[in-house]
Amino acid sequence: ATVEGEEVARLAAGEVLGVLGLYAGRRRNATVAAAAPSVVFEITDRALAELTKEYPASRRALATFYRTRLLETFFGASPLFRDLPREARLSIIRRFRQRKFGTDEEIVSPGEVVNGLFLVLRGEIVLTQRREGRSEVLARIPRGSFFGCIAAMRGRPTMARAACAEETVVAMLSHKAFAEVLKAHPELRALPQKLSAEDLLVTPTFFVGDANVPALTPR
Repeated sequence: ATVEGEEVARLAAGEVLGVLGLYAGRRRNATVAAAAPSVVFEITDRALAELTKEYPASRRALATFYRTRLLETFFGASPLFRDLPREARLSIIRRFRQRKFGTDEEIVSPGEVVNGLFLVLRGEIVLTQRREGRSEVLARIPRGSFFGCIAAMRGRPTMARAACAEETVVAMLSHKAFAEVLKAHPELRALPQKLSAEDLLVTPTFFVGDANVPALTPR
């Protein structure tokens, strides 16, 4: 698979392609060509809709697969993680969980010393910080963006608040899962330096960026 002439993935027997565009109803952004003689099974969007209607469990399985592919795309495109071997990225992706938050519900509170990584699948997060008695908006993080906290890596509490502007769904790597990832992949301890080099730090402990996932980009 290539995007603008650059190879982004090689798919082997048994792997699935086209899920992002089919499930999200977005235009394809990649060109896929056979690298060798191949046999491919195709399922149309109409056939898939009939299948999920008849077998509800298949809808849940497809949603899980879709989320996994979103994260694979995110990790493959992000300059923060794309140097990791694919197996390492997949081991991190398996630790992500999807969670729904209500309006004004906090995801990270001021004073917390935590690590975490969040990909916004639906809704919007607002990052704020109180200064001189007033709440100042540092960033708005819409669908298709990611944000994270590295307060524990910095060894200092975060001073900012990440809360939902509306009902929001995120794929998240929790503090505990983040610790497991760092233990398994100590090279990620260089993340603060990478964040600074990529100009993604909004505060010393929070970073925000575009996930570059076409299926999450608004029309």
